[in-house]
Amino acid sequence: MQGKERMDRELLDAGALAGRLVPERSMFAFLAAHRTELFPDTDFADLFTSGRGRPSIPASVMAAVLTLQALCDYSGAETAEAARCDLRWKVACGFAVDHRGFDPSTLVYWRRRLAGSARPAATGTGPIWHPIPRPGSSPMRAADSGRLDGNGEPDVAAGFVAAEHPAGEQAGDSPAPARDATAAGEGEDDACRWYGDSAYGTGELRDAIRDAGDQAVIKPRPLRRQCTTAAAGPTLQLHPHDQLLRAARARWAADPALREDYKHHRPNAERAIAQVATSRGRRIKLRYRGTARNNAWLKRRAAAVNLRNLISRGLARQHGTRAVAAT
Repeated sequence: MQGKERMDRELLDAGALAGRLVPERSMFAFLAAHRTELFPDTDFADLFTSGRGRPSIPASVMAAVLTLQALCDYSGAETAEAARCDLRWKVACGFAVDHRGFDPSTLVYWRRRLAGSARPAATGTGPIWHPIPRPGSSPMRAADSGRLDGNGEPDVAAGFVAAEHPAGEQAGDSPAPARDATAAGEGEDDACRWYGDSAYGTGELRDAIRDAGDQAVIKPRPLRRQCTTAAAGPTLQLHPHDQLLRAARARWAADPALREDYKHHRPNAERAIAQVATSRGRRIKLRYRGTARNNAWLKRRAAAVNLRNLISRGLARQHGTRAVAAT
């Protein structure tokens, strides 16, 4: 059956004894104060339909643990050790100072529970953050692709979703593995501007963007400048999208505003991707086998990183909703 957090604190509650040692505007302090609000029990009721058996670890506690695990890029054993020995984790999860933690297999149990949920937002994750605007902001949505090293498997290409707003933040979304360039849309129009470097400047992708009614702001692929070594001499083979590629190169060369638009937005997406794909100065490696499990991990990772960024920028409750303080 579903366990629920008690509102009364234990005698040796870590937050009461050592909460002042946890830095403000940190993920640990934020989860300590708001985890039950971020992860209400009602959001996890569909995981415990029978109502029988021993009470589980409260969902708000395990959701906080999974969020910190994704943010710190810890293995199951490292996560269990941190929950047992790290005061910051104890404060964030509402544990007592002498709490003995849990077995690493508990994380596997909860991931399987979440994966079996009928709610897409809960599948394999728990926290999926929705747009948190600032007054007068117009959100911009960005999607890009990156490559993470597989664990005993060939490299797995995973889609990243990030956001960069001049006056607002989007705190999470589901990945878009089918979109391999950066898409940015503004306002209520469904049309997007796709930002990508020359690796994404293929005729097939440009054709798909055009068919979708979107605009490609993609650096053209350079022409190959070398002579053939074929015995039969040179031959000319036109690409099926040759006219589209020629038009893209001509527009890139003739339109300075297009190049400036690309230079302005592309680095923002690259920085957001770097935050998701690296941890403590190293490239993150996938810990699971299969795209479904790694896709669930990617959602948790992106949501945790975005929430951390929002907290560092002053995420607070204003007029009944959460917003980033204006600077």
